[in-house]
Parts: sequence; structure tokens; C-alpha cells
Amino acid sequence: MKKSREETILTRERILASAARRFRESGFDGVSVKDLMHEAGLTHGAFYAHFPSKDALIGAACTAAFSESANQYGPRAEEGRPDAVRRFLERYLSKAHLEAPGSGCMVPALAAEASRGSAEVQRTFSHGIAAMIDRLADVTPGDEAHARRQRAIATLAEAVGAVVLARALEPGELQDSVLEAVRQHLLKP
Repeated sequence: MKKSREETILTRERILASAARRFRESGFDGVSVKDLMHEAGLTHGAFYAHFPSKDALIGAACTAAFSESANQYGPRAEEGRPDAVRRFLERYLSKAHLEAPGSGCMVPALAAEASRGSAEVQRTFSHGIAAMIDRLADVTPGDEAHARRQRAIATLAEAVGAVVLARALEPGELQDSVLEAVRQHLLKP
């Protein structure tokens, strides 16, 4: 019996949600297509009805995760400048974000892997990071657009670096200090 278009869309979304979470937790190579399909309640063979390759799945899962991250951690224009930047840093450089890579931002979880990934994966990351920078630049204080963009790039790079570094540490005072030091550095006038 053939699935309806709606069922097909829901199944694809279920696969993408699972893949986005699992990739952030275990890396691109740490999760097999077979495991993802099993988690979604499907057979390995059903994968090809939704994606032509694992790289295509990785690209689509990364796009979905960037969108999810933007909604969860991204700066919000309605918070107004400079409050939006402060609130973004509080969310991004938080213990909750640190301890939940599976639902956190794609960049600290997978940037190193993406740098060695396919052209499609690198393109997805380029678009996702550019969108993050644009959103952050929109809420960064200042009158000159180029200066706001430069500040947004530096802010994002420092925040991502802090999360990567803190995740590499065992839980404790140093891990907490990394997040706090970068947050304070980025929030100083």
C-alpha cells in the first residue's frame, strides 16, 4: 500500500530529527544509516525512498538543525539591541547548552567534522553559519553595518570556541570558568 504524501513528509521529518540529534551526539561517522532508520521505525531499504545518499541526509539534517538552533539559541530581534546579544550569550554559553549537544547548536558539535566533509556538507555549514552571523549582526549595537558584522563574526567564533573547549573538559570549575570568562569578555563594553 502506497503512503500518502503527508505520511511521506512526516516520515522524512522524523528521520531528519533523529539524524540531526544523533549526528550532534555522535558525529557523522558515529551513526549508521541502518541505526537511524531503525530508530525511526523503518527498514534500511526505506532510506533510499527519502535520500539518495548519507551525504544528502547529512546536509538535510544539518539544515534542519541550523533552523532548530536558530530558534532555540539564536539572537532575537524583538529583545532589542544590546539585550538580544546579551540574551543570546546567556543561552549559548549556558550549562544547559553545554550538556545537551544532541539538541544544541550544530557548529560546536560538528564544525571540525564538517571541515573534512563533502562539498554539500561544507555548503550547508557555510549557509547556516552565514545566517547565524547575519542574525547576530542585525542585533549587534552600532551604526555601521560592516563593523556590526565584524563584531558578530568575532562574537560567534568566541562563543562557539568556548562551547567546544568547555565540552572537551571534565565537568567542574574549569569548565564553568571557560563559559563565564568568555561571556564576561564578550559582554564588556
